[in-house]
Amino acid sequence: TVMSEALECWGVDLFRMRLPRIYQIVEEINRRFCAQMHAKGVDGYQVGRMAPLNDGYVKMANLAVVSAHSVNGVSRLHSDILKNSVFHDFYTEMPEKFRNVTNGIAHRRWLNQSDPELASLLTGLIGDGYIRDASQLKGLLRFRDDASVLEKMAQVRRHNKERLA
Repeated sequence: TVMSEALECWGVDLFRMRLPRIYQIVEEINRRFCAQMHAKGVDGYQVGRMAPLNDGYVKMANLAVVSAHSVNGVSRLHSDILKNSVFHDFYTEMPEKFRNVTNGIAHRRWLNQSDPELASLLTGLIGDGYIRDASQLKGLLRFRDDASVLEKMAQVRRHNKERLA
């Protein structure tokens, strides 16, 4: 999740007891990271907020950001939240790590490959511009009270359900 209060932290004592060798590695990652940030002249408070080990906790998300080649927000909104809020300190020091590669399925694939009958109906109603620009789907709003269009959409839906069954 991208909410700062949901980021996992482990108490150092528990982590060290359960994973002693891993803890040694995390200590070294933390030492090198903090040294690198101090060498860049980053404020000590900011380094503390970013450090994987701080205030008696192993901050798992910080460890992931420090250790990773890149950080992906999975959507533009999530990427913006990461850069502007949750990991803002990291973003100010290492903006090149932050990427946005949308996961999941795009409307183009969902409509045009998975539901060609609906795609054909939409293209007939509003043109094919929606394929590249999803905001053009708003053009369908003018048909929201058109009984014949709503019936055609219901037919497409019914046909798809029959194919599925």
